[in-house]
Amino acid sequence: MNSATEAGVRLLINQAALQHNYQMLCHLHPKTDHGAVIKANGYGVGAAKLAPILEQAGCKSFYVARPSEAMDISPTLSPKTKIYVFHGHNETGFNFYFDNGFIPILYSRPCIENALVYCQKNNINLSAALLLNTGMNRLGLDSEDLASLDIDLVKSTLNIDSIHSHLACGRTKNHPQNDKQMALFTQLCDQHFPEYPRGLSASCQLVLPDYFASNLTRQGLNIFGAFSPADLGEDQSFFPLQFALKVQAKILQIHTVQPGETIGYDASYTVEKPMRIATISMGYADGLPLSASNSTTYAPTLYGIKTPILGKVSMDLTTLDVSDVPENQLDHSSWVDVFYDNVSLYLLADAAKSSLHEIILRLGPRCERIFE
Repeated sequence: MNSATEAGVRLLINQAALQHNYQMLCHLHPKTDHGAVIKANGYGVGAAKLAPILEQAGCKSFYVARPSEAMDISPTLSPKTKIYVFHGHNETGFNFYFDNGFIPILYSRPCIENALVYCQKNNINLSAALLLNTGMNRLGLDSEDLASLDIDLVKSTLNIDSIHSHLACGRTKNHPQNDKQMALFTQLCDQHFPEYPRGLSASCQLVLPDYFASNLTRQGLNIFGAFSPADLGEDQSFFPLQFALKVQAKILQIHTVQPGETIGYDASYTVEKPMRIATISMGYADGLPLSASNSTTYAPTLYGIKTPILGKVSMDLTTLDVSDVPENQLDHSSWVDVFYDNVSLYLLADAAKSSLHEIILRLGPRCERIFE
């Protein structure tokens, strides 16, 4: 028996919505080359299945975090499709990239110096991209690094594909850090790498002016139609994307509880009136956060009716208040929608003091992935 099916938790992925979202973002910014970020196994959805769906929609470049992730998706894609790897270069050796045709994104002086040594020793030119630090202060070459490098040697030794950076506050439309980073990115590129394509924006491009797109952009969470409503600014109606994900959990038991009884670990919920409760086959081992226990802002739904979480989310099980669901619609074949649209995902993330990315990523291996 399939262990995911036995567990009674499933993630439904709408392929048509994925392709619509990718193409819609391309349409909104037609002068930009759009790549897709599918690191961490496609944000937990399944990179090897996600990548060819997006390639069919027109995507010709993919970004992953680690070399192993590039190997996972490479067999599913056309040989001409580009695969960029954000980090892990010193661990794998540059022959890995040359032999497989992957593009490392070099982010430090040691990375670049090691790449130059590799190319000179083997008398080859390695295709690579560069990452600049413009204010995120995670990875990236800053102005001092660039000043200390022999840029002409770098250009003559490497086949530089593109120049990248990353916005720290790109999800906040009017944050002053955005313009500050854009100005520095433009300055560094114009000074050192004016001839190469450049990209600063990721999914946040949806709410930022066109000039942030530069030549390249990296679509990430927006591919799934997910975006924090608060990040859309004043025009909440502008959301041309289709939500592509639905997580459902199966009901295992339904029964009635009386006032004074308690529910779940640590008796954290005390029943105040007679109510019907349902236990679903999903807990924090499957990705439903413990921090969403007893939430007053988020609730799963059954037939469109809210069914609040009662008591603590446990490892494998969660208890819901189904008192408002008509009794004749309650049975053990029912599937509860844990999240099903952008708002429900946002409310779950907010209740869990988490992010949309983390909620999707934390869906466990017992959650069956079904591409429809």
